[in-house]
Amino acid sequence: MKMAMRQTVVPAVAAGLLVVAALLGVQRRGVAAFSGPVPLGIELDVRPAADAPDEMIAQAKLKDLTTGRVFSTPFVQFKKGQTSQIRQGIAGFAGGVLLEINVGVTPDGKVATYTATTQVGIADGNSLRQTQAVTFDLAE
Repeated sequence: MKMAMRQTVVPAVAAGLLVVAALLGVQRRGVAAFSGPVPLGIELDVRPAADAPDEMIAQAKLKDLTTGRVFSTPFVQFKKGQTSQIRQGIAGFAGGVLLEINVGVTPDGKVATYTATTQVGIADGNSLRQTQAVTFDLAE
């Protein structure tokens, strides 16, 4: 049983890490990957708001790393130096997912930090909850 589990989990985690490594080079994006029954990748795009120089816009994309299916959340707009929250339930995606992201940007607009929490399997009541914090440089 241990060998079968290792043969399933190790490739899934490795694939998730490769996706993360590829996406980390993309400017203005922070990426988190979660392993579990369904490996998920979260990409957060943060950029200055075109109509308000002291505000930022953030949008998250959740990707099922097994099927490649992608779900994008609505945009949120918030002031530099403050935080905002993206909270989205996604029915029919990876057995039901609840995505919660708290995102903040430093007052100078150069560094973004977010904490992403996914709860997978909310439809069947046998869920897995994972949290990861990511900090990335917006000034590059």
